[in-house]
Amino acid sequence: MADQKISDRAERLPGAFDGTELIHVLPTSAGIGYKSPVGTAASKNTGTGAGEVPLNSDLGTASIVDTGTAAGEVPLNSDIDLSADITVTVGSGGDYATINAALAALVKRKPLYDSSGITATINLLAGFVMAEQVLVYGLDLGWITIVGADTDTVITHTALTTNFTYADYGFSAYPAFGVSRGGVLPRVGQLFRFNLSGVGGSKHGVMAVGAGSSADVLDGCGVKDAGTYGIYADQSSTINADGADASGAGARGIYAYHGSTINANGADASGDGGDHIRVYYGSTINANGATGTLSQTANTVTANGIIFR
Repeated sequence: MADQKISDRAERLPGAFDGTELIHVLPTSAGIGYKSPVGTAASKNTGTGAGEVPLNSDLGTASIVDTGTAAGEVPLNSDIDLSADITVTVGSGGDYATINAALAALVKRKPLYDSSGITATINLLAGFVMAEQVLVYGLDLGWITIVGADTDTVITHTALTTNFTYADYGFSAYPAFGVSRGGVLPRVGQLFRFNLSGVGGSKHGVMAVGAGSSADVLDGCGVKDAGTYGIYADQSSTINADGADASGAGARGIYAYHGSTINANGADASGDGGDHIRVYYGSTINANGATGTLSQTANTVTANGIIFR
């Protein structure tokens, strides 16, 4: 059969082609296509017909058409934007089984601007055991805080299997909480502890690496009994950990390396090893009132940096 011309189609609209018609060629019959009128988005594509895409609320009428309740529809901004603080729970009987699952859900939402701030809280329920790593690459998750119902939350050290730094920096690290590539870690508002102390293996508590990467560890919170370092900043990163608990680490409680800064006033870095608070390669640690021995004389600049105390 010869190809059928547009002018031969029975469903052709009256009048000449006005620029609002779209010709679709589908394999409905050999060599034959069909056309359908689409018109302008405002008058033709309402988002209600079969195969139509709901319009963007900023460009069309999604707020009227796409309710986010029908099959295949995307929830509206009212379901995505956060205009008030939110708390989700993790653990048995909670909203999510893991911290990572909670984070994956929260980052799909967007906190709106508010002069007092919009925040999210992840509450670890009683008995929750952390058998995962929270690793952040380039995302700002500082509007999320992790807290817990227990006095401390146990970390299963055998679950720390992802090498967080080798691909980017050529050395190995397996932190429980890690942030890299200029990201911001969720605020650590709970005290954690390894289920077994002194395991080594470059298994750290809280780690930041790379320029612009940062982490906040709140007063009385942190990671005890970490395999190697409790709080570890590397490659020009920053960690704020005033009053934090990094005690019992396998090597050092607090370690700033390669131009990094750790604010650890009043922190606990005590342990069984040698120097508990260490600077290296031009780094800075503020450790006024902190517990733990120092790698060098306080308030003295060396090639490794300075520890203020």
